[in-house]
Amino acid sequence: MLSNLLGLMRRRPKGIPSSALTLVRYIHLDVVGFAHERSVEAQADIISALNGIVRHVVASRVPRNSAIYTPIGDGICVALSGKGVDYESHICIALGILAQIHKHNKNVERMRQFEVRIGINQNDDNIVTDINGKRNVIGAGVNFAQRIMSYADGGQILVGQSVYHSLNYREKYMGKFRKYSARVKHNIPLDLIQYTDERITELKSEIPSAFATKEEPRLSKVAAYYFAHCLKNRRFILETREPGQRDYALRLLLWYLAKDSLGESESNFAKPYEPQILETKRGTLDEQFEEYMKLPFSVCCDHGYLALDRDLGPGYFKHFDDGSDGLIVNMSGQNKLKSEWPGIWDQFDLENIDFRE
Repeated sequence: MLSNLLGLMRRRPKGIPSSALTLVRYIHLDVVGFAHERSVEAQADIISALNGIVRHVVASRVPRNSAIYTPIGDGICVALSGKGVDYESHICIALGILAQIHKHNKNVERMRQFEVRIGINQNDDNIVTDINGKRNVIGAGVNFAQRIMSYADGGQILVGQSVYHSLNYREKYMGKFRKYSARVKHNIPLDLIQYTDERITELKSEIPSAFATKEEPRLSKVAAYYFAHCLKNRRFILETREPGQRDYALRLLLWYLAKDSLGESESNFAKPYEPQILETKRGTLDEQFEEYMKLPFSVCCDHGYLALDRDLGPGYFKHFDDGSDGLIVNMSGQNKLKSEWPGIWDQFDLENIDFRE
């Protein structure tokens, strides 16, 4: 029985040529927001329209037996190989599909209008016969075509490195690519390249949302005061800090100093501010610190981190040399405070402090 099993494993499946690897070019696409606010009937009409558009465009560019169509949910993967397929067949077909969809959308109601995102790749892969007796493809090329597509927005085309290298040095395509880097499943690095051409109306050339730089929110006023107290007392922090209780006590003291500064800045004669913890208004900074050192370790630890996470917001640690410890404000934090809260910067006279020490 074991010998029979090994024989089956070694045997080449019927229909697969002895030289199985062949260069395959892929156009992987799907409908963006396919089911969002659409009836089942509209979804069916969109799939029908997409199938017709893809088949028409592909047939106009390559011979019939050079294309393999694989339906994938609300999308399609078109694999091109063999005679009649050249170095730019995939990109030309992708642009043709976008043009036909653009034309289609002008003639249907809003619910039946749609956009697709497109990933293009090429690789030496295997053409096989699947369980339905039809030609299909397996290999890294088709897998990465889907991953490349997943980073595109509607109306955009992203290509893999192999496609970029085959097109970029052609005059027709020079200067029309924009590079990005990503990490996909299993933390595998993946270089992605966006095809752009401002002259093509239906091709969207904006930066994909997956790579768009998201504007960082402005520091809250209490966070600005926390930054200012950290900067003003930088020397004291460097001389006093130590992993454990001392760091936690420092963080909590600086946070309450920031809270008191905020309260005082918003107080007036009719509504005076009463410090939240009196120790922050008594004695020198050393004496204030010693009061916080008397607090239980768990109180300093838990309360300090909760305060910073709430008032400084997610991602605050990148503005500190010591990361999430949140004590030594780095250059980016200094610039952020100075640009967003110049009044607080001047109030603490931070311009005259040498932060290189």
